[in-house]
Amino acid sequence: MKILLIEIYKVFIRRRSYIGFGAILFIVILLLLAVNYEAKTVLDFLTSNLKESFSFQGNLINGNLYAHIVMRSLWVHIPLLVILVTGDLVSGEYQSGTFRMLLIRPVSRFSIISSKFIAGWIYVFLLVLFMAVLSLGLGYIFLGSGDLLVTNNTINIFNSDDVLWRFGLAYSFGLLSMLTVASLSILLSTLFDNSVTAILTSLAVVIVLTFLSTFNIPFINAIKPFLFTTQMSGWDSFFSFDIDYNKIILQSVILIVHILVFYLLSLYIFIRKDILT
Repeated sequence: MKILLIEIYKVFIRRRSYIGFGAILFIVILLLLAVNYEAKTVLDFLTSNLKESFSFQGNLINGNLYAHIVMRSLWVHIPLLVILVTGDLVSGEYQSGTFRMLLIRPVSRFSIISSKFIAGWIYVFLLVLFMAVLSLGLGYIFLGSGDLLVTNNTINIFNSDDVLWRFGLAYSFGLLSMLTVASLSILLSTLFDNSVTAILTSLAVVIVLTFLSTFNIPFINAIKPFLFTTQMSGWDSFFSFDIDYNKIILQSVILIVHILVFYLLSLYIFIRKDILT
């Protein structure tokens, strides 16, 4: 527990750990201003293909719609903010030479790497929680509540009292996705001795896998279900009337398996690694 508290302290004492919170705050406020002052434009964009068949009444530009727009806008960028911090957790200590001094004490390598994973996961949890509270809170304060209009391949309109639980489950699934990204970056941070290399490699892997997840080629289609980036969009499933819970459970299991594999590989690498600096 003492090692864990030290690792949490290390995470939050660094300035770079607050870049993610600052970026989210800036983007959320910017989107709030855009939605608030360009309400008609936003509504016209969302309903551009539907006006000939439907007539929309009431307060469709509200806090629920705004929070959903924030989710759609930020889930693409959150992995970058997560990697910026978690990709440095182990490799940063390789570079600074603190591991040699730490390992002369009666501290197991298992405790060290496990504490770093938990500290990284706590950071991710707080980052996602900050995004959720900020977007929903500001949305309700400045735009009020109302029915949620969601347009994908179909148009879904959810009653205002049928929304919050959907956001809760969507953010929970999104958190699981970001924990997977964090676990990958910690694995690569354990593998490389240089922080920049670990962070850039993590970004490259996530970008490449995301790119592959969008391809529609027979060979790639065969492996796509096993890529964690393919499953990360599952949060959007909660904003449909016919929620496929079996599919969501399968996606969650795949993400959890990735997290466990990344953790075990990190543990194996760290236990066997010769720390010379």
